[in-house]
Amino acid sequence: MRVFDESTEWKKDRNNSYLRAFFVYGYFGVIYEWIRYGFDEDPKKVQKHIVETILQAQTKKEAI
Repeated sequence: MRVFDESTEWKKDRNNSYLRAFFVYGYFGVIYEWIRYGFDEDPKKVQKHIVETILQAQTKKEAI
């Protein structure tokens, strides 16, 4: 018997963990660059960049 069972639930939790990390680090990167450039854009514009990037990624995924 294996100590770590490769059950669907375990894989699901792991996949969710990677997804959460991807988004958290992605958001951090956007905010970091915004700070680095001296808050040169309005917060709403930064939000728009994030939303457009996510929508663009979803559109490309659906096309595959």
